[in-house]
Amino acid sequence: MTQQQSPPPIPAPTPQPESDFYFEKLKEGELWLRRCIACGTAYFYPRDFCPIPGCFSRDTDWIQASGRGTIHTFAIVHRGPTPPFRDRAPYVPVIVELEEGPRMPSNLVECEPDPANIKVGMAVEVVYEDHEGFTLPKWCSKRWTTTLPCPTSARWGRFRHSRESGNLQRRCHTASPSLNPIDSRFRGNDGKVRQQQGMSMNLKGKVAIVTGGSRGIGRQICLAYAEAGAQVVVASRTVSDVSAQSEWPKYAAGDINDTARAIAVAGGEALPVQCDVTSADDLQRLVSETLQHFGRIDVVVSNAGIDCESPVTELDEDLLDRAMATNIRAPVLLCKYALPAMIAQKSGGSIFCITSGASQGYRPGRVGYSMTKAALDRAYTSLAEEVREHNIAVNVLSPGKVDTWMNRRGHWPGTEHIPMDQPETIREAALWLAGVKASDFSGHRVERAEFGVTWGPGIS
Repeated sequence: MTQQQSPPPIPAPTPQPESDFYFEKLKEGELWLRRCIACGTAYFYPRDFCPIPGCFSRDTDWIQASGRGTIHTFAIVHRGPTPPFRDRAPYVPVIVELEEGPRMPSNLVECEPDPANIKVGMAVEVVYEDHEGFTLPKWCSKRWTTTLPCPTSARWGRFRHSRESGNLQRRCHTASPSLNPIDSRFRGNDGKVRQQQGMSMNLKGKVAIVTGGSRGIGRQICLAYAEAGAQVVVASRTVSDVSAQSEWPKYAAGDINDTARAIAVAGGEALPVQCDVTSADDLQRLVSETLQHFGRIDVVVSNAGIDCESPVTELDEDLLDRAMATNIRAPVLLCKYALPAMIAQKSGGSIFCITSGASQGYRPGRVGYSMTKAALDRAYTSLAEEVREHNIAVNVLSPGKVDTWMNRRGHWPGTEHIPMDQPETIREAALWLAGVKASDFSGHRVERAEFGVTWGPGIS
C-alpha cells in the first residue's frame, strides 16, 4: 500500500525587523498589534509608522489583541494556486475584523468549507497553527471555546492547533482584551520587548534642546526625555508633514508639531521651534526662544544631519557645503550659543551629538559625509576638555545603522553585514547621556549597541 504523502510545507514568512516581535509572540500563543499613539489607531500588518492617511506618525507601540473578531468576508477555495495550498484544498480564506479595529487576512479552520456553515459577521477567535520554525494565526468559530470552559484564572480560552499532529490543544490566556500599550519598553535587535533601563532616569526640571526632532532618532530622543520629565525643545526645519508628496513616505513622515503634540498628549511639555541649523540666526533664535520660554538649558543634542553621497570626482560643491554646514558647523555653533547660559547656571549639564560609523571607516561614495562626521567627533571630544571645569559633559553617540531617512534606500554599500535597528533603540543610551555631567562621563565617543556593556550606568 502506498503511504499518503504530507502536503508540501507552507512557505515561511520572511524575517523583517518590523514583524519579528509579532511572529515571536505568535509562538507564545499571543496576538499583538501595532498601535499609533498619535491617533490611537491599531493597525495590521506590523510596521513602524502609522499607515492612516493624514497621520503617518512614527510614534507607535505594541498592544496585545483580544484574539476575537468577526468575519468581514470569506471565500471557499477548491483549487489552490501553488502546491502547498493546492494539496490543502478545500480551505477557507477569511478577512477577520478584530475587536481592536484592524482587518486581518487568514484562514478559517475546524469548520466544514460549506457556505451553510460560514456567515459574514460570524464571531471567531484566534487559534495558533505551528509549522517548522514558525507559527501562524488562524481563526475558528467561538463555539469551540464555549464548549470547553477555562479555569477561573483565565479570561477566555485559547487553543493551539498543530497541523502535523492534527490535534487541537487547549491553551488559556490571561491578557486583558482591552488595548494595552507596552509602557517604557522597546524592541531590541532580537525582536524582544525589553524594559528600558534608561527610562528610570529622572530629568524632571531639566530643559533639553534636540535638533532634528521631527522624526527618526531625534523624535525618539524627544519622546524619551519628555517621558523622563524634561521640558523638551523640538527643533527642525519641518513644520508640516510632507510625507504624502515623498517617494519614501515612511521616512518622511513627521514634523515638529507632531512630536510636540505627542509629548503633550502623554502629559509632557514641549516647545516646537522651526530651525534651519545651517543658519546661524536660526540657531541663535533657537537658544533665545528656549531661554525665554523655559528659563534655562541643561541638555543639548545635535542630531540633525544630512548625507553627502557621491564619489569625490563627481562631488557637487553645493552638496558638500550643505553637509559641512549641517553636520559640523551647526553643532559647533549651537554649543557656542547655548554654552554661555549653561555655564552661568553653574549646575553642569550635558551636550552630545549623533555621529556615524562612517567617521571611522571607509564607505564607498561617502567621502564627504565621512569627513564631516569625523570632524564632528574630533570637535566634540575636544570641546569636552574646554568645558570640563564647568562640569558640562560633552560626548559623541554613534547609533549604529538605524531605519531612518538616511537609510531609506536600504543597506549602504559595505554595511550589509550590520543589522538595521529601529529608532527607538536609541532611547536608553540618550537618556543616560542626558543625565551625566563632566564629573561622571565626558569626552567619549560611544556606540549605542555597547550601552550597558562597555559604558553606561555602573561601568567605570
